[in-house]
Amino acid sequence: MKQIPAFIKTVINSYSVLFFSQNRVLGIILLLVSFFNPVSGFAGLSCVIFSLLITKLLKQDNEDYRVGIYSFNCLLLGIAFGAFFQVNLMFVTWLAVACCLVVLATIIMSKRMGKPGLPILSLPFILVFWLVLLASNSIFNTGLSQKSSSLLEEIYTGPGNLAGAEGYLATTLPKLMSLFFRSLSAILFQHNIIAGMLIAMGILVHSRIAFSLLIISFLTACGFNNITHTYPEGISYYHLGANLMMASMAISSFFTIPSLRSYLLAILCIPLGFILINALTTLMALHALPVFSLPFCVLNISLLYFLKLTGHHPKLQLTIAQHYSPEKIFTMF
Repeated sequence: MKQIPAFIKTVINSYSVLFFSQNRVLGIILLLVSFFNPVSGFAGLSCVIFSLLITKLLKQDNEDYRVGIYSFNCLLLGIAFGAFFQVNLMFVTWLAVACCLVVLATIIMSKRMGKPGLPILSLPFILVFWLVLLASNSIFNTGLSQKSSSLLEEIYTGPGNLAGAEGYLATTLPKLMSLFFRSLSAILFQHNIIAGMLIAMGILVHSRIAFSLLIISFLTACGFNNITHTYPEGISYYHLGANLMMASMAISSFFTIPSLRSYLLAILCIPLGFILINALTTLMALHALPVFSLPFCVLNISLLYFLKLTGHHPKLQLTIAQHYSPEKIFTMF
C-alpha cells in the first residue's frame, strides 16, 4: 500500500517535469488542463501509467523513473495522439505500440546521452510520433484517421492566423496577453486562453525566475519578429510556446544557474530559434512532417554541449546537481 502514494507522486512528476519542475501544484494543474481535450487527457494519463509499469518491469525504477524522465515523453505521445487522431479500435492499439517504442527509445537515449551529461528532452516522442505519422500516411492501412484543426495546421505550416479567438477573454484581453496564454497552452497541443492562464499560474507557483524568463523570451520573440518581419501574420503560438519560450526557460533557469548572463543567453536563443524553426520546417516539409519541438531540443542540447566543451565559465555556470527549482539553485551558489 505504501507504493501507491509514491506511484501517484511519480505520475504527477511526469506532468510537472514538462516544465523542468517537480512542483505538485504545477503537475496537478497540467494534469487537469490536459483534460480540456478529454481524449488527449485520458490518452496522456494512460500512457504515463502504462510507461511507468513497463519501466518498473524492466527494473529501471531509479531516480529518473521517480522524477518522470522515463514517462513524460509518453505523456506527450498520448496528448498528441488525442489531438491528431480520431478515436477507434486501432487508436488504442497503435497508441499502446507507440508507447512501448517511446519507453524503449527513452531508456536507450537517456543511457547514451547521459554519459556526456546531455538531456534527451522530447526527442523520443518526436522520433516515435514521426514514425506513427509516416505509417498512418503510407499506402498501407493502419486504421488511424487524422483530425484537422487550426492548431494542427499551425504545427505543420508554422505561422498561423489568430483570428476567431475563443470567447470573451479573446475579445477583452490585449492581443499580446492572449497570444502569451495560447502559446503556453500549445505546449499541451491546445489553443485555449484559460488553459494557458492555469499553466501560467502553476509556473508562477513553481518559480518566479522561470516565469520571468517565459515573459522575456515571449516579448523578445514578438519584438524580433516585428523587426525582421519573418512571420508577417504573426508567430505561430505553437512555436512560441513549445520552441522559443521553452528553449529560453530551459537553458537559462534549469541547465545554467540563473544570472544576468543566463538571461542574456535566453534572449540569444530567440534569433537562433527563428533560424532553426524555419530551416527544420523546410526540411521536414519534404516528408510532410511537423517539426514539433525539435528546434527546442536541438538548440538546448547544442548550447549545453558547447558550454561543456568550452570549460568553466565563472559568470555562466552550468548546474551540477538538479533540484528542479531555479530559486533553490540560485541560492546555493
